[in-house]
Amino acid sequence: MTHHAFRSSRMLRTALLGSGLLLAAAPAAWIGTVQAQNQQAPAQLAQDQQQTPKDGQQDDQQKGNPPVDNNDASGGLQAGGVTPGLAPSGANSAAAISPKPVTEPTMPAAAQPLTAQRYAETAAINNLFEIEASKLALTKSNNKDVKTYARHMIQDHEEAEAKLEGVVQEKRVGVTLPNAMDQAHQDLVTQLQDLDGDAFDKAYVKMLLQGHRDAVKLHQSYADNGETVELKTFAVTVVPMVEKHLERIEAIAKAMKINA
Repeated sequence: MTHHAFRSSRMLRTALLGSGLLLAAAPAAWIGTVQAQNQQAPAQLAQDQQQTPKDGQQDDQQKGNPPVDNNDASGGLQAGGVTPGLAPSGANSAAAISPKPVTEPTMPAAAQPLTAQRYAETAAINNLFEIEASKLALTKSNNKDVKTYARHMIQDHEEAEAKLEGVVQEKRVGVTLPNAMDQAHQDLVTQLQDLDGDAFDKAYVKMLLQGHRDAVKLHQSYADNGETVELKTFAVTVVPMVEKHLERIEAIAKAMKINA
């Protein structure tokens, strides 16, 4: 009977303590122990959280990968939410975009030196072309002015070619003259051979107009800067003739309303 009553009293005390009704009546030492445990619990919890790595970090450490640092500029989101490689929005976005590289200007290539050989060869080819083209004009052109001009071309350039050959042979200036036109001028002659009438006149005038513009530059350049005295003298005598031819063909082109 006594044992049963003691057991019932113990169970009742335990229930009352669990509900906090006997806390005030509990011994002071026991209350202090409970309070100390309650104060240590948060600190112990924080310490456990610091010592225990996050699941993702623990997996990275087990795999040998370094932990992600939010302040590391090499990856991840940075402070302010800017992703590497992407321009930030706002006023600073223009500065974040790399400008296109500036291409250095390319200097024009130097002109090919006008040697004695090059001058004599070019002058001879021009003579041959204008003679052959003008011979075609005598049979294919329907324009009186074009035919008259062609006659002067044949006469003047045959004389110029003979004079050039004489300088080369007699003065022995060390150059070789071609016996025929180059392929480019031969192609022009072939084009003229396929034309007649007005179509021929327009093509002939355009070719002779451009040809004499180039010829003036050629002869004047060598007359001013040539390296061989005998060829320089020849160039000086030819310049007035070529300039006269250019003025006449320009007048013909203007009368025929040819823009070239």
